[in-house]
Amino acid sequence: LIVIEQSTWGSELIFKMINNTLANLLFAVLGIYASYMLYGYYQEKIYSTKYGDDAPLFAFGLFLVFVQCAINCAWAGLLLLVNPSPKHETPHVTFMGASFTYLFAMLSSNSALEYVSYPTQALAKSCKIVPVMLMGVLIHRKKYAAREYLCVLLITIGIAMFNLAKSKETQTVSHPFGLLLLFISLVLDGLTGPQQDGIISKYKPTTHQLMFNTNLWATMFALIGLLMVGEFPQALEFCTKYPAVLYDILLFAACSAVGQNFIFFCVRHFGALVCAVVTTTRKFFTVLGSVFIFNHPLSMQQWLGVGLVFAGLTWDMFAKSNNKKQKK
Repeated sequence: LIVIEQSTWGSELIFKMINNTLANLLFAVLGIYASYMLYGYYQEKIYSTKYGDDAPLFAFGLFLVFVQCAINCAWAGLLLLVNPSPKHETPHVTFMGASFTYLFAMLSSNSALEYVSYPTQALAKSCKIVPVMLMGVLIHRKKYAAREYLCVLLITIGIAMFNLAKSKETQTVSHPFGLLLLFISLVLDGLTGPQQDGIISKYKPTTHQLMFNTNLWATMFALIGLLMVGEFPQALEFCTKYPAVLYDILLFAACSAVGQNFIFFCVRHFGALVCAVVTTTRKFFTVLGSVFIFNHPLSMQQWLGVGLVFAGLTWDMFAKSNNKKQKK
């Protein structure tokens, strides 16, 4: 969701120390894989683990997003202190809209894990092109190339095959409400990006300024929500009774903050296409990791669905890259 404007501080120092393109690409790939595969591991663990013999499953999605946004904000603030950026004139209120959709996109995605498996969530979150095109056709009356419709058709068929197939483990399909939450999350992701693009083009904040302010407002919105619905004291009581969950939540949020820096580093030095390839393959291996670590045996139909989704995503990614090269 964040557009790269400047290199990151910690990874940039390492880049200067290692004057080797292949070594730096490997550094970026390993950083993204490690950060976000651990992120996915802790996210699924938090929602699927009973932290005590009589403990209920964790069900405080807003609290989890609050901690995540707060740590992202603190991390970006620390980097701004260590490596100051030129002052920007963006009015604080300008960040409110993007922060609101950013917050609820994460909340919907996390809450969906109470109703669907993690492989379902990870697969669906890979498919942002679907709601973007849907909104483009219905709201903005945009026209797309036949290739783009075919990509979306492949992705949609793949998701449908995956979610309508019964898993080997539970012999059940994904809950419709969980799928609705994932679709809402994708739509909100599609709304967040253009808002941030508008802020960047008009006010020119750096990456970490954008990251800091977006997460600052999201943290405040989440805190207000926690206090209004009464979830904050309930979540604190749960974490006090089962402290192991708080440890996992902090590691989950730390992986999110660090992972963003590796993505910025990759885009900065190797371009958006290389980063897209790395993040797309990372999502595939995240699904594989969830299948084997948390014992989600997939049926043949579900594996075929996974293949169709990533085939559609890869086709779309490289086709867009070729179009950009032809225009140049």
